[in-house]
Amino acid sequence: MEIRSVVAQNIRGFRVLQGYSREDLCKRTGLHLNYLGAIERGEKNVTIDTLNKIAIVLGIDPFALLIPRSFQWGKRKT
Repeated sequence: MEIRSVVAQNIRGFRVLQGYSREDLCKRTGLHLNYLGAIERGEKNVTIDTLNKIAIVLGIDPFALLIPRSFQWGKRKT
C-alpha cells in the first residue's frame, strides 16, 4: 500500500473515531475543506507540518498517521 493511501485512511479513521466531521477538523486545523477531502481520498500530498496539525487536533502521535490502519487501535474522545 502506498504511503499516501495509508495517511488518507488513518486521517479519516482517526477523525471518525474521535467523532469529528470534516468541517470540525477543518475549523480546528485551519485547513480548507476541499484540501482535507483530497487528503482523505489520497489525491493530495500532505506536508509534515500539516500532518502534525492534524495529529495535535486528533490528540494522537503524528507517527500514528504513517502506520497502516493504526486508527483501529485509537481511542474515542471522551
